Amino acid sequence: MALAALVSMTGCLNGWTLLSAQTPYAAARDGLFPAAFTRRRRGVPTFGVGVTVVLASLLTVYNYTAGSAKVFDMLVLVTTFTATVPYLLATAAQVFHLVSGRRESVDRARLVRDAVVTAVAAAFSMWLVAGAGYAAVYQGVLFLFAGIVVYAVMAARRQRTA
Repeated sequence: MALAALVSMTGCLNGWTLLSAQTPYAAARDGLFPAAFTRRRRGVPTFGVGVTVVLASLLTVYNYTAGSAKVFDMLVLVTTFTATVPYLLATAAQVFHLVSGRRESVDRARLVRDAVVTAVAAAFSMWLVAGAGYAAVYQGVLFLFAGIVVYAVMAARRQRTA
């Protein structure tokens, strides 16, 4: 059983590492992230993978200050928070769509269904964020804000050249 768990964890770690490099790669292709993130070797965005590994390692080392037993818990909570952010943004976009009233035809039943699904999704996402705890949300927000700063610099640079 332990061997199966080890194989599963290794596969998940490799998958998430490769997946997390795809977002900055796509942003770099659109000119919204540094061009270094577009470098690929055999189809893999190597620079993005390297940055992901370095940041994850720094987060792990930082969390060792709380004791080695807490490191795994904190990494799971930070991951939970950062994975929840896109869902929160999606529910915010859906709320905007519902409230703005820019729909081709108004079907009351569909409108009510969409509103209920959106409210449940938003509540569940907020519950996940609250359950992650203060420390995990704090660390996750620091990583998100670092990305926002890079995005702002690149967007300003792109606007100047246009």
